[in-house]
Amino acid sequence: QLQDAVMGLEHKDGLIKVMDDKCTSQDLASALNSNTKIIVTTIHKFMYIKDIVENLREKKFAIIIDEAHCFSKWWHDFRPDYLFIWDFIKTLGEKNHSIKDEDWNYRVKISCFTATAKEEVTAEIKWYFNDNLWIGLKEYVSTVKRDNLHYSVYKFENKSEKKERLISILKDKIITKDDSQSCIIFVRTRRRTKELCEFINQEFDSEVALFYHGNLDIDKKRRIQNEFMKKWWKKIIVATNAFWMWIDKDNVRFVIHYEIPESLENYIQEAWRAGRDWWISQCII
Repeated sequence: QLQDAVMGLEHKDGLIKVMDDKCTSQDLASALNSNTKIIVTTIHKFMYIKDIVENLREKKFAIIIDEAHCFSKWWHDFRPDYLFIWDFIKTLGEKNHSIKDEDWNYRVKISCFTATAKEEVTAEIKWYFNDNLWIGLKEYVSTVKRDNLHYSVYKFENKSEKKERLISILKDKIITKDDSQSCIIFVRTRRRTKELCEFINQEFDSEVALFYHGNLDIDKKRRIQNEFMKKWWKKIIVATNAFWMWIDKDNVRFVIHYEIPESLENYIQEAWRAGRDWWISQCII
């Protein structure tokens, strides 16, 4: 899903490079020694390429960490790889003996971003960098208010009513519209993505919807992402929460939670895929 994060940017003079699981250490070394200014990669890929230390040790650079709540052991999406970032940064300093410990703040700039961290999670992130690297992170908090998003909840007596209402919304608001507005439908299981997608396509007697979950092979994921991200192709996708993380499509006018999300934090992350161009958009449960 890294490709979605920089779609439309990578071609601009080679300044941005995506390093996914198919890239090699030679690819990374080539990018670091070119005019590339921004490398987008996973923490796992970034940290376990040995050549990166040699290529970075004489440079000033910034490390920008997204989904920083994954540092926290209190968070349901805790990822152990995040906890080794300090060791990687420390190794960079040790490789260049002219850099003193107190100069790391000058040489290595670190920024962490998260949309859903609670106070205890934010405190743990700050403690991590202060305890391991003597780096004090300044905290900036923005508002969670999104005036362009309209929220609504529909209640139904049975599953048949629920399906009828879903088809009605898709028909009136998405399928019959001439513009390029699109819709993400979130469900909680991989099996449900396929089932609901097939139901929608049967109702419209056409392949109007795609389905997506984390267990698809990488080539199929990329094909689905590309089809959905292009405004005039597929307008509807049924997905698990594996889909939201890197999606930045400006014309998502509807985010429908067909099933209740696992947490309020998940709901915010998923609902906020809507209206990213700040036009009026609907978030429906």
